[in-house]
Amino acid sequence: MTLNIGQWGNSLGVRIPSSLSEKLDLKKGTKIDIFESKGRLIIKKKETLQDLLTHSPDCPYTEIETDGPIGSEEW
Repeated sequence: MTLNIGQWGNSLGVRIPSSLSEKLDLKKGTKIDIFESKGRLIIKKKETLQDLLTHSPDCPYTEIETDGPIGSEEW
């Protein structure tokens, strides 16, 4: 897909075709990261905390019971 770079005020911009924005679930206001890597322009959808948590495995640890506070541990 070949696109042209446009100018908006003093900035440059690229329009994302609707077919691509629908496929990537991009909407007005979606946050993105943009960076350069090895001479390429990379645009990546910014992951939210909820996105990161869905990729995280469940915690393998459980709560343990103790005999109660010792010394000055009690608040």
